[in-house]
Amino acid sequence: MSYMKRVKPVSLFLSSFFVLLAYHPGLASDEFDAFVSQQALGVEAEEQAFQQYQRMLEAGFDAYQKAYQQEFEIYTNEITQQWGEFLDPGPKTWVSYAQNNQVRRVADFEQGHAEVSLLLREGDTTDDVDQQVRTAIYQWLNSTEADAYQADQLSRRIEQRLLENPSIVKTAQPSTQPVFALEDLSAMYFEQSSYIKVSRQNSAPVQWEITKTMNGEKAMVTASFVIPHSVHKKAKRFSDEVTAAAVRERLPPELILAVIETESSFNPMARSHIPAYGLMQIVPRSAGRDASRYLYGESKLLAPSYLYKIDKNIGVGSAYLHLLYYRYMRKVTDPVSRLYCVIAAYNTGASNVGAAFTGKKSFSGAVETINSMTQEEVYQMLINELAYEETKKYLIKVTSRMKKYVKEELGGV
Repeated sequence: MSYMKRVKPVSLFLSSFFVLLAYHPGLASDEFDAFVSQQALGVEAEEQAFQQYQRMLEAGFDAYQKAYQQEFEIYTNEITQQWGEFLDPGPKTWVSYAQNNQVRRVADFEQGHAEVSLLLREGDTTDDVDQQVRTAIYQWLNSTEADAYQADQLSRRIEQRLLENPSIVKTAQPSTQPVFALEDLSAMYFEQSSYIKVSRQNSAPVQWEITKTMNGEKAMVTASFVIPHSVHKKAKRFSDEVTAAAVRERLPPELILAVIETESSFNPMARSHIPAYGLMQIVPRSAGRDASRYLYGESKLLAPSYLYKIDKNIGVGSAYLHLLYYRYMRKVTDPVSRLYCVIAAYNTGASNVGAAFTGKKSFSGAVETINSMTQEEVYQMLINELAYEETKKYLIKVTSRMKKYVKEELGGV
């Protein structure tokens, strides 16, 4: 039984018992007392179980935050010692290591720039290095969701610690879906041998060059090249998952796509320091907690493996948008004004949206003010009064990007 399902009050059980008495008037008063006592004990036991689960969940979130900070510090030190520097990934940039951290891969999903770097070993010849670079590029661009998660040492370490309390944690098995859409890498074609050929038939061929640099005392080789980054193609890639989530949560698909582009630029391995994970940058303690309660009947701590899984991430992010629109902000009568508030709240939280209208961190207390305004007045109030510049820019980006995802060239996405 879900601990989130509140038990019926004793009065409901009593009314049921009085119906029973009407058909069985011979029941003794001591039986009635026993019945009431039994039901009261059941209510108390359910309430205690619910409170215990809530305490356990809260402790789990605290432990998760602590584990992330500790493991991040350890991981940063390890990488810095090996490379002489630490490249901090953002939600739109994927940084990954391979071959005992001898290979570093960086992909900027927003700008379409990618590079693979190798730490040089003593005695490496030019041919050796060239072969290693080509192999590393080939393996990386063919990475699956499972490969990417396996290479993510930080997330795997954190998840291992979370599983010390498995009853509150929800995990997933990474799939064989590719991280990069290889059909979009039409400027490259791959052979099963471990190197890449460059096709000159494409009007925008992949270009890459090898440069040798010194990083402190570390000698490394970096191959830089471009990857296609058309948002239309990336949107079509995730169209099945987005469409399914939009139908299920009664949301316009263009809203989900615009949020994904703004949050991660369609980087399925996105991670930021909050920490937030995946395409829709789910924060486990806020959006993840609320959405999991809505989806599964009780709040769960959503592990990295769960949030990196593309369909799960889109499902959780869309569920949170549903909660914002249909539950937390349902009393805003104008649908467009409500949408503006929802978009801002996805970035900064509902209470901060309320503060933009009244100065107090309460969205319910701002509803009357919002309902007295036109759509344009609500939008301008948010742009002018939201506390953070990031949220103001976020609202502008999402609302403007929604328009392009309803264009016919997206093929119905």
